[in-house]
Amino acid sequence: MVSVNQSEKTYENSQEERWDQRAFQFNRNQLSEIQVIPEAIVEYLGENFVDIETVMDVGGGSGRYALLFGARMAHVLMTDISSNMLRYARENAEAQGLKNIEFSKLDWGKHTEIVNLQAKFDLVFSSMCPATQSIEGVNKMMQFSKKYCAINQYILSTDSLKTFIQREMKDYNQEKGKKFERKRDPHNNREFVQKLFNDLWSRNFSPEIKLFSEEKNIEMTVNQAREKYVDHTVMPSDERNFQYDVIEKFSQEGICKITRKNITAIIIWKLEKESINEKI
Repeated sequence: MVSVNQSEKTYENSQEERWDQRAFQFNRNQLSEIQVIPEAIVEYLGENFVDIETVMDVGGGSGRYALLFGARMAHVLMTDISSNMLRYARENAEAQGLKNIEFSKLDWGKHTEIVNLQAKFDLVFSSMCPATQSIEGVNKMMQFSKKYCAINQYILSTDSLKTFIQREMKDYNQEKGKKFERKRDPHNNREFVQKLFNDLWSRNFSPEIKLFSEEKNIEMTVNQAREKYVDHTVMPSDERNFQYDVIEKFSQEGICKITRKNITAIIIWKLEKESINEKI
């Protein structure tokens, strides 16, 4: 029988290993694309909430938002469960000459006992972080904030190449007698935004929602598309090779012409410290 402590340790390790494995491709994709929506979000927060000077970025990955906050705010603390993500984030900050960002390895689901960090940040921010997509995770965000909390969540994301790969993979699995299970796409989660807004409202907060969207046409070579769209960490070699062929099939004269549309919603709410304990 596995003890509770052993079980928790196994879960923590599996999460860390999963994100460690994804870190290289995650960071490469971040560096290869213009950050339209992240830049718009940070600009919006900086211009409309001018009393924000310190930021805690929960589950910040390779620094997509932390770097943008660092360029505008006085101080940023970025946390993540993955050592590899944090290493890339540090390298990215150094490359931009940002010295006002700290990085800390933190399992948000467990380490709320760090009392010296609680209620010290003007803004506690999270974007697409599974650890903050629960009531417990949201409550922990409020423990570390003294003014605002904000969660960013994609509610719509379409990609013509990704859709093409999924359709071809479904046919491939049917031919092989395998059951095709489409993974839940965290970039299409309108329900979470609605649930979070309703929960905050029922607890007498006054959340605001702001939508950001982008549509773009992208061209990349077959090799670039293979690097970006194929999971090279845990995918069986036969499926990986099949997806390579699918991308080749999608391309025209060696170029993949991709259409994307993204819509994200950021929910931001102000804390009232005198009544926060009652609301949590």
